[in-house]
Amino acid sequence: MKGDGWAVNSDVWTGFRHGNFIVDPLVKLFDLRMQKALPPVSFPAASFIRMHPKMTAAAIIGSGSGQFQVVDVMNPSAMKIYNASVNTFVTAMDLSPSGDVLSIMDAEGVVQMWSSMGKRNFTEFGNPVEWPDPPTRPAVSIGENT
Repeated sequence: MKGDGWAVNSDVWTGFRHGNFIVDPLVKLFDLRMQKALPPVSFPAASFIRMHPKMTAAAIIGSGSGQFQVVDVMNPSAMKIYNASVNTFVTAMDLSPSGDVLSIMDAEGVVQMWSSMGKRNFTEFGNPVEWPDPPTRPAVSIGENT
């Protein structure tokens, strides 16, 4: 179980068959405000589930093969499906705190960043980085006596 704000989603690994865990074909969501179960979302190989921080009714569900979908949890039929081009399998998927950037990492360590906007904001209230001045080197003269 994982909670994000007002929603809790079920673990994607449920059941035990022939000594191995199996993937649940339905993503089950629970609304903590209303204290009721939301309609389940069909996604046969869900490995990652993230709730969008700004669009409160949107969930991003990803699989190990690189396919992910953005779905409205109040209306599961309204969804958009995307496919990340990965050479191996996806090992991590996360969403920035601002909700503007989705990052997907595969087993080779390649990180893909997905954004619907031209400018990617990783934080809500970002400030420019203040870099320190480079150190000054003393002038050293090299002669016959040194």
